[in-house]
Amino acid sequence: MRVAIEHLQQRGVDESRLSVELLLADALKCPRIRLYTNFDVPVTAAELGTFRTLMQRRLHGEPVQYIVGSTHFMGLEFRVDPRTLIPRPETETLVEAVIMWANDRQEERPPSLIDIGTGCGNIAVSSAKLVRRLQAVAVDISEPALDVARSNVQLHGVGDHVACRVWDIYSDPPADVLGRFDAVVSNPPYIALVEWEGLQREVRDHEPQRALTDGGDGYRALRRIIDIGPSLLRNGGPVMLEVGDGQAEEIIRVMRRAGYENVIAKPDLQGTYRVVSGTIVRRNG
Repeated sequence: MRVAIEHLQQRGVDESRLSVELLLADALKCPRIRLYTNFDVPVTAAELGTFRTLMQRRLHGEPVQYIVGSTHFMGLEFRVDPRTLIPRPETETLVEAVIMWANDRQEERPPSLIDIGTGCGNIAVSSAKLVRRLQAVAVDISEPALDVARSNVQLHGVGDHVACRVWDIYSDPPADVLGRFDAVVSNPPYIALVEWEGLQREVRDHEPQRALTDGGDGYRALRRIIDIGPSLLRNGGPVMLEVGDGQAEEIIRVMRRAGYENVIAKPDLQGTYRVVSGTIVRRNG
């Protein structure tokens, strides 16, 4: 294992030790911990051949999560493949905001939300697992991505709480989602197109471009969700958005100009303002 780690390090592969551990555990069909507790068990020629094949894929820049077919988010395992974006740890800040909102609600009615741009479904599924009685509709423009999301809904047994459907947010909202939800949540594409070529090879060459960049200045999808958010809410409520590094200040301004109240930004564990939320308040009369 040490030789494999050094080989990846020499080729400039990030998190070389973790990559080797995950690939070797996948080749041996065992949990990572057994690499250390059962280190004296011999590796068969077939297992070694499988490991070498996986290593070659990693050396060519393929993300380890795609190679092994899964990743972890909010302490849960999620299936991922090139049809969807790989969930990032910073997106857990958005799910934590959902949990705090749900815990602060006064209504007896089960909370409901729409997750826009769901990808592999990590936001909707983890929210449904961690918030009692929550009902979610997970939407995405990509039917292939929704196939992955549905597999994760099934994996975690939340089929009674999460529904997946296709919707392009730049089209008019379907009639049956208007005024239906208590909250709007999204981790939309927010990388500017001009920044695309500067991304890491693992991201640029393997993850779906449409899930990362809005094809414009990085604010197009965010502005669109802010614009349509009020029409999706049942009786007012929050719109919670993940934003890129340095985008929070502008999104706060956009939300306030659009009539949102209680607009705040929350940092992730690295101190980057990662989630911006604002509330639509319905007033009688």
